Amino acid sequence: MDYHQSACFSKNVTDTWYGIWIKGSWRHSIDVGAANLPTGGTYDTSYAPIPPGSSDGVGSLAYVHVVLPSTEALGTYTANLWASDSRTTQSVPITLVVKSHCGY
Repeated sequence: MDYHQSACFSKNVTDTWYGIWIKGSWRHSIDVGAANLPTGGTYDTSYAPIPPGSSDGVGSLAYVHVVLPSTEALGTYTANLWASDSRTTQSVPITLVVKSHCGY
């Protein structure tokens, strides 16, 4: 499900977690990750792969942890969260906003 997730990154905030929400049912494990990250960006996952099952799309089933270098250029980047059962892959955009300072 596309919940238009966005996060702020800065020299002091170099990582964040994006949730994975799926609505429907599936018979094969679903792996998840991030694609099209800025150069030097990496990711790892928590609670993945997602075992066969079903969901109403309300709760997050897994998380993708995105890390950017503290030297990332200021700007707004669009990357993708993806989910794949090795037969079909679906993705939704995520926004990574790199600022000089995050917060209020």
